Amino acid sequence: MTAPHHPKSLNTISPTDDISRALAYALDPVLWTRDVVGWTSDPWQAKLLHSEATLALADIVDTANLSIRI
Repeated sequence: MTAPHHPKSLNTISPTDDISRALAYALDPVLWTRDVVGWTSDPWQAKLLHSEATLALADIVDTANLSIRI
């Protein structure tokens, strides 16, 4: 993992930036982790975040948690 990225101050974001940034975050989880969380992913982590396998893994974990609760 590389050094953290310091996110843009909330005071400098305009309403138009909010909409375009929200769309960008929805399309690019790597951008979201960098800007919001302050974490820059390694290439393999970025590949996983862009992969549909991430969605499948989330479904598996959710199903496993549901099975445990029942």
